[in-house]
Amino acid sequence: MLGDYFQTLGIPLIRGRFFNDTNREKSTRVVIINKTLADRYFSGQDPIGHRVKWGPLESDSYWMTIIGVVGDVKQFDLEKDVLPQTYESYLQYESFSELRIVLRGKSSAQNLITALQTTVHALDSQLPVTRVRTMEQVMSQSIAPRRFYLILVLVFAVSAIVLAAVGLYGVVAYAVEQRTREIGIRMSLGAARYDVLKLLLGWALSLVALGVIFGILGSVAVTRLLSGFLFGIKPTDPITFLAVPLLLAMVALLASYIPARRATKVDPMIALRYE
Repeated sequence: MLGDYFQTLGIPLIRGRFFNDTNREKSTRVVIINKTLADRYFSGQDPIGHRVKWGPLESDSYWMTIIGVVGDVKQFDLEKDVLPQTYESYLQYESFSELRIVLRGKSSAQNLITALQTTVHALDSQLPVTRVRTMEQVMSQSIAPRRFYLILVLVFAVSAIVLAAVGLYGVVAYAVEQRTREIGIRMSLGAARYDVLKLLLGWALSLVALGVIFGILGSVAVTRLLSGFLFGIKPTDPITFLAVPLLLAMVALLASYIPARRATKVDPMIALRYE
């Protein structure tokens, strides 16, 4: 690969330089390493100018001089940690069985693919151009299993919220019916509808608050089960733990408001005769 590879993929240069045209087959073997390799094997020192090789010291593999350090990139799996990695220039090899080309442009992906095929076939009509994919397709394929499981979790979560709202509505409606006589007494003694509404909503939300507290404690206990599905976010993300209780509180408020508002419209005389 050449230096343009890093610029095309947006991999930052931390120290040193990229490959250039002087790094040819007969020139000194050079290599670019990632930050993880630099931190692990050259901690506290500048790796530029040091030499590395693959395999044991007595092996026949060639020595390579480090000319640059670039940022870390997850090459295979988002769930796995970044491993020490090296980059070499294909211009320093006599031959290779395949070559992967990375393109970036302002035109559409199809136009880039057509331009690539035309250029390659102009050099050699027998060279095949295969496995052409956009970076979006590569990323989508990489996270497809995780996306499937997260969609399942989302479906179950939405179903749980709907069931919780229906259940809460039923509980509040039943509680209001059981307290009809009490509501009638309160209103006959001068309680305003606003007071009755506040009383019932406060009672319903207190139950929700208790459930949310136990729910948060339980979710913290099972966060390790979800850690494998997450990337770039911690299982105990504070925004999530704040947003979900607020969402449940809003659902509970809406589910409680209808039966509570209906209770404020009860005629006190009818309520007093309610058995």
